Amino acid sequence: MKYSLSKYLSGIVAGLTLSLISSSGTWAESVAPSSFDSLNRLSTETLARIGEESFRAGDHDRANEAFTILRTRYDESADEEAQRLFARCFLIHGNNLYEQGAYSMAMESLLRARRISENNGWGDLHARSLGDIGNIYASNYDYVTATDFYRRALEATESLPADSLKDLRASVLNNLTGTYSMRGMVDSARIFSRRFELLGDMPDLRHRYDLQLTKALVEHAGGNHRAARRLFRRAISIADSMGLEPIYAAAVYSCLASSFEQTAQLDSALIYMHLAADVAADEGYMNEHIASLRDLARIYEAAGDKGRALWYRGRYVELADSVRLSEERDKLHTSEMLYALDSNATTIQGLNAIRTLQWRWLMGLTILLLVVAALLVIVLRQKNALSQAWNNLYERNRKQMAEEETFRQTIETLENRLTVAEKKAEELLSPTGADTTPEQTPAEGDVSSTDSGDTSSRSLTENRSLILNERLKKSLAQKIKYVMEETDLFCLPDFSIERLAAEVGSNARYVSEVVNDVLGLTFRAMLNEYRVKRAMHMLSDPANYGHLTIKAIGESVGYRSASTFISVFSRQTGLKPSIYHKLALEKQSAQS
Repeated sequence: MKYSLSKYLSGIVAGLTLSLISSSGTWAESVAPSSFDSLNRLSTETLARIGEESFRAGDHDRANEAFTILRTRYDESADEEAQRLFARCFLIHGNNLYEQGAYSMAMESLLRARRISENNGWGDLHARSLGDIGNIYASNYDYVTATDFYRRALEATESLPADSLKDLRASVLNNLTGTYSMRGMVDSARIFSRRFELLGDMPDLRHRYDLQLTKALVEHAGGNHRAARRLFRRAISIADSMGLEPIYAAAVYSCLASSFEQTAQLDSALIYMHLAADVAADEGYMNEHIASLRDLARIYEAAGDKGRALWYRGRYVELADSVRLSEERDKLHTSEMLYALDSNATTIQGLNAIRTLQWRWLMGLTILLLVVAALLVIVLRQKNALSQAWNNLYERNRKQMAEEETFRQTIETLENRLTVAEKKAEELLSPTGADTTPEQTPAEGDVSSTDSGDTSSRSLTENRSLILNERLKKSLAQKIKYVMEETDLFCLPDFSIERLAAEVGSNARYVSEVVNDVLGLTFRAMLNEYRVKRAMHMLSDPANYGHLTIKAIGESVGYRSASTFISVFSRQTGLKPSIYHKLALEKQSAQS
């Protein structure tokens, strides 16, 4: 009978035969604080002891409180002793959650125990974690996966000394017999049953009962009902003689009923199933009682008693729904409680960490503020120094322009006086009525000298300065200055030395000589100087030129490219046009 045996295996083989973690080591003196906060103030070792003691006493809530706080304290970089303590706590916590039916959270805790023990090579804890994970799968009727984990646990124990983990080997072999029996793999079930028997006597009082039960399960799975019933009855006798809880006998009653049902001996099946149902009800094992009601409904249905079958089915549905709702509420309550505990523990841990690191953050912030303040001071000083340098350059250029303008006016006045004086002198020295034709600039190729009697034919390459006499140079220089200072021709983009020569009635060669010798500049340098001065004047006159951009001003003085204008202006004045314009506006605002 698959259903009753399935219930048996999930409740007995994966539950009652589960060997819980045995205590190891010496624990500190018991302390029992009453609140979560007081638990959180305890040491890790004390919390671990309280958690295990509460688990063994059946106080699941208190165990969860202790283990939840411990979870937040786990540190992967801790030493080996601390790592082993945490692995053991995760293992016990997983079993505590398993007994509460919180299978998902139990699995998460067991997996953490498995990972820590596996990474550190602790075969005992690793084997126990594998076996406990198998119990979770068995309780959820996944016997294939449960079998796989049981076998892994068994392999892990075989690498350890023969006398160590004997209780775990017995539990795993017992569970393997049950899962293989449920899967109908009789030969495998028989092998593991025999290995379980060969372990010999165990200190656990339940060992003799388990030994008879595994043998009976193998015979039952193989269809040998007579042998199975004999072994089942012997298991009941052992349970009674050893004073085991009535549920052990009730589980065997259920198995006997399944055996008689499979051989169509329905009267006997009903007798044993009623026994199982009564014991489960009397002892308060609600899940086992509900399963018995379901099986009774099925057996009465097979016996043709429709009325009783209908009554037991209705009773089964009623109780099953009630228990299912109760279990769901309990699981939700447990999950909510664990979430709250975990959140509280995480919060407390975070607050402690903040309190510990608070001064570091304060020091770091203080240092950061000091660095920022220092950088601001440096930036402000550099800005002030740069601003002062710009102002100095601006004042120097403005002063230079003013001085040049004054000097130019002075020179013009002196030259005018000199010209008047020269004319008077010529009038006095010249015969009356004589033809006084002014000197002309010599044509290109002509050579004239201040000494009219000198007929030597020295080449231009020997002494170029003799091409023009001083009087002609002076006259030509005045004409060049007039064009550059009194006209805007130099602002034309295509203004060249040839154009300047044409304007002064000479040629490019003579103009170049005069510019080089008299002004001490090249033509290009002279042109840039006049253009930049005109641009400086425009940048300093926002009333007339404030509507123009820097690029437009550059174009108005003859530069086709804004970048060329900015480069020449910066080289001449030491300031970019935009900065010069800004400083000019500031000066005018300050004066007004």
